[in-house]
Amino acid sequence: MKVVLATCMTIPHVGGASTHFELLARSLDTAGMLAGRIVGQDGAPSKISKALCALRGFGGKDARRTELLRETAQLLATSIDRCLASASADLVHCHDALATYAAVNATAVKKRGLPVVQTVHGPWSRETLASGVSADSLFYREIQRIEKAAYASCRRFIAVDRGQADILVDEFGIPGERISVIHNAVDCKETRALALSGPENLLPQPYLVVPRRLVPKNGVHVALEALKLLADRNVHLAIAGDGPLAAELRRKAEDTGLLGRAHFLGSVSREQLLPLMAESEGVIIPSVPCDGVIEATSLAVIESFACGVPVIASNIGGLAELIQHGKTGLLFPAGDAHALAGNVLRLLQMPESERIRICAAARDAALARWDVRPWFIAICEAYDMALHSCHCVR
Repeated sequence: MKVVLATCMTIPHVGGASTHFELLARSLDTAGMLAGRIVGQDGAPSKISKALCALRGFGGKDARRTELLRETAQLLATSIDRCLASASADLVHCHDALATYAAVNATAVKKRGLPVVQTVHGPWSRETLASGVSADSLFYREIQRIEKAAYASCRRFIAVDRGQADILVDEFGIPGERISVIHNAVDCKETRALALSGPENLLPQPYLVVPRRLVPKNGVHVALEALKLLADRNVHLAIAGDGPLAAELRRKAEDTGLLGRAHFLGSVSREQLLPLMAESEGVIIPSVPCDGVIEATSLAVIESFACGVPVIASNIGGLAELIQHGKTGLLFPAGDAHALAGNVLRLLQMPESERIRICAAARDAALARWDVRPWFIAICEAYDMALHSCHCVR
């Protein structure tokens, strides 16, 4: 079996979906199954294309963004055709609705009748609203159209958690039998080796790591509120991530007297982050629901498991699917800073024997369910189902 991977993401890029894509590409390549990779750079409009899109979208930013979106889809389709012209492939596996839309409309895919599989990392249309785009905009309506058209022609779906599968069924009418729920994964052996190989960091102990991009749904403000509640405790937060809320969160920390204990590290590479996590008291994933977007399978949780580091996370979405409270980690109600502070105290006061037990159970779960090896086998099984299923476009 030969597979073409496609995404509109720029690779490499900091983020779970990018890490997922690169791990799968490496796994397919090692197995001799990778026929080609189409990434965001292949769908990037040239300066001339951008100028033409601006002309076609004369009338405002909304129209120009919409034209650029259509142009990107066409360029991705052309890149997929170019790849298939020089490589034999049995299917195309996409990692976002825009790439899927490009694939199902690519001439070579239609001519050969190749099945298209999509991994759903999150609802594109919902995430667009969460980013501040108006539901009345032409750009948003075009995203909705592309997403629906892509899903209608896709042969099989891989949802990274049960919540994403439910969205596919409830909002897009996808039959459940066309969906495989396969959580994200990491190479546990490689992750642990990286965690133990980094230089000693200079952060004051004890500290917990918040490995989150600074956007509303990641709930970093909740971690800061919990830190304020722990004013009588000598505990620090290492906030590893950047994003549009960076300035606002720094001001919040400054206004509440937390800058001496809240350390904003900015974007941190995986090679830097894993050793930081390994030396910490634990990792906090304080995600909150935002405009219908709920945290899916978190790679940071699985990486923490693999590193032998305790996790405290919001009891929502894919986080609740990964963590058994009190057994492999600690869960708290999303947005509840008091509950989070209580869990931090529990972790700091936890007997060493209980900490060892939780970390060992988490590591065993990661090896059994979320390591690259069982994950890749499950994905190949989804490929087989796509190849042998009969698909009728609705």
